[in-house]
Amino acid sequence: MKKRILLAFTLILFLCISLISCANSTTPNDEDSAGGNDENSNSPTSSGYTVALDLTKEWDKVSDTELVQGCLIVNKKFAESHTNELASFLSDYKNSIDFIKNEENINTAAQMVVNAGILPNVNVAKQAIPRSNIAYMDGAAMKAAAQGFYNALSLNSPDDAFYYANTGDKSLASAENQIRVGYFSGTTGIGMAKMISDADSKYTFTQYDGPTTIIPAIVKGDVDIAALPTNAAPNVYTQSNQGVQMLAINTLGVLYVCTNGTSVSSLSDLAGKTIYVPEQAPKLVLQYILERAGVEAEISMEYNLDTLPNVIAQGIVTIAVLPEPKVTVAGNLYAAAQNAN
Repeated sequence: MKKRILLAFTLILFLCISLISCANSTTPNDEDSAGGNDENSNSPTSSGYTVALDLTKEWDKVSDTELVQGCLIVNKKFAESHTNELASFLSDYKNSIDFIKNEENINTAAQMVVNAGILPNVNVAKQAIPRSNIAYMDGAAMKAAAQGFYNALSLNSPDDAFYYANTGDKSLASAENQIRVGYFSGTTGIGMAKMISDADSKYTFTQYDGPTTIIPAIVKGDVDIAALPTNAAPNVYTQSNQGVQMLAINTLGVLYVCTNGTSVSSLSDLAGKTIYVPEQAPKLVLQYILERAGVEAEISMEYNLDTLPNVIAQGIVTIAVLPEPKVTVAGNLYAAAQNAN
């Protein structure tokens, strides 16, 4: 009798465990709704939008060079005759970067960044700044990092004259001859937010729409210094007939693998998947990392930088590479949609 009771109890316990397991499992239909219509939806699903991989960390695993994605360039004629002023500017610039990236200053820094028009609102700024890898490098360290980056991606690597080095004591500045600085919204401008806020009379700051408007300004001499993506700087050097120089590096890696409805915890999880990137520079970085890591995947540039955050937030695609602040923008779009439901 005791054996029969024990056997019955064991069967009941097994059935309860089985029912609980079934209740917690995801059905194929649930997977389809989480992953959208993208081919990657056959992968194991994760719940919602996730910042899955930091490509700076993945770059560091496969490369002995720095992933450098933002810099300052300076008009060469201006640099040659204003070495003292540039030394002062670079000192102020480094101090500004140190302030902005100090986590203790995040609330003030976020407001400064928004006031300068660099990021759209304080909520985005507070999330994006810590992931934007704001940095400062000049001189030999800048040159080594930039050359390593260009060589790794097989980009045109300018000659040594491209890299600014303070070679003497020269000053032609006056009250009427301020240093004119150009920037546009995004990570390359974040580091100067405190300088813009301080409103030192030595400097004037002008915001441009993007690279397509700021590059002609630096080439023509309408601004003395401009913040640019690192990959664009060699092209400006060529367009200006070697009339500009790299002054400092201001941003390291800002690229992240983001997912919505599929699980990615390592590069190997990307094998055989389609990864959407918004433009050529992220594609080159991703290709380099995947090739070095021995991972084969398809890379698509179907969506641009304006539309990709929306489609990953909606789950139309399930894997995308985005730069900050678009990583944060996509996350906020996803959260807003969830809250609306």
